[in-house]
Amino acid sequence: MKICHFTSAHESNDIRVFIKECSTLAAAGHETYLVAQGESRVENGVHVIGMGALPKSRRERMMVFSKAVYKKALSLDCDVYHFHDPELLRYGLKLKRRGKKVIYDSHEDVPSQIKDKYWIPKLLRSAVSTAFKMYETHVVRHVDAVVAATPYIKEQFRGRTRRAVVICNYPILKGIREPIPYGERKLELGYTGIRCSDDRGAIQMVQAATKAGAGLDIYGNIEPESLLEEMKKEDTEGLVRFHGLVPYDELQESMANMKIGLLVEHPTENAKNALCIKMFEYMAHGMTIISSDIPLWKDIIDDAGCGIAVDPYNVDQIAKVIRKLMKDPELSSQMGMNGFHAVKKKYSWESEAKKLRRLYERI
Repeated sequence: MKICHFTSAHESNDIRVFIKECSTLAAAGHETYLVAQGESRVENGVHVIGMGALPKSRRERMMVFSKAVYKKALSLDCDVYHFHDPELLRYGLKLKRRGKKVIYDSHEDVPSQIKDKYWIPKLLRSAVSTAFKMYETHVVRHVDAVVAATPYIKEQFRGRTRRAVVICNYPILKGIREPIPYGERKLELGYTGIRCSDDRGAIQMVQAATKAGAGLDIYGNIEPESLLEEMKKEDTEGLVRFHGLVPYDELQESMANMKIGLLVEHPTENAKNALCIKMFEYMAHGMTIISSDIPLWKDIIDDAGCGIAVDPYNVDQIAKVIRKLMKDPELSSQMGMNGFHAVKKKYSWESEAKKLRRLYERI
C-alpha cells in the first residue's frame, strides 16, 4: 500500500509516529510517507516530507499550518491516510469524501485533556470539551479506524466509531542492551519527555532534587518558556541540567546511564487513565522509578516491583524517597532489573507492531 501519516503538531522524528508506526509499516514493505514539520529526508525506509519550522503561534499552527500539511499529504495521492492530531479531524473527513481509507490516531483522551489546558480560560473548558467531543464523534463515525494509545482511550470511542484498536506506546526492545550495572551509571536522577511543564511536576522535581542533594537531568521542552526561569530559581544548588529535545539515539544513551527516573506528574484527568510511555522506557533501561501515586501507575509499578509511588505534591516525601534509593544501591538495582524483566515479558513495541500491521491488512 501507499501510506501517508501526517501531523501538524508532532516532530518528524516523533517516537510514536515516526520511529514506531511509520518505520514499522515501511519495514513491512509499504510505501510510507510522513508529512510533518522539519526537513525532508528518507530514513528507515520512510519518505519524510518536511514542512519547515512549526509556527510559534498556536492559532497559526491549528489554522494555517495544519491546512498546508493536509494539502501536501493530499498531493501524494496515497491509499491510506493516518493522522495524529485533533486539529486535523476536519481533514480526515475531507479525505473520506475523496474515497480514501482514513485512520485517526488518538494519542490522548482529548475531551478530558481540554479540561486541563492552561491556555483555555477555566470557565470555557467544560463547554469547549463538550463541543469538541460532539465534533470528534461526527468525524470518527466516518473514518475506517481509530487507533487508541491506551485501553482507556479506546473505551471512550465505544459506540462512536466502526473500528477501534489499541496500540500502546510501549518501548522498542530491539537495540536496548542489558542494563548497565547500577553502580556504573553516571547520572543520578532523570526526567525525559517531549515537554516538561507544571502539571508534569516540573517545580516539585527541582525542589526535591535540591533537598536530596542529587543531580537531575531534564530532557524535553520546558512549557511555557516562563517556567524555565522559575525552575532555575528553585535550583539553588546548581544540581539541574536542562537538555531540551535531543535526538532519539542520544536520549537512549543518556537513559541507559540514569539511576532513577522521575515520573511525578500531577493527577490530571488525562494522566489518571494514561499509560505513560516514560514509565516503560525507564523500565526498559533498568531505571528505578519514583512515580505519582495515580492508582493505574502505582498498580503497574507495584506489580513489577520496579519503584516507589509518592504524592506528587509532597516535595519532602519525594526527596525522602530519593535519599532512600541513593543510600541503598542494592535495593535500587533490584528494582531497576525488575522493571527491565517486566518490559521484556509484557510491555514491548514488538507485540504492538503486529497489531498495527494487522489493522492495515484489514482495512
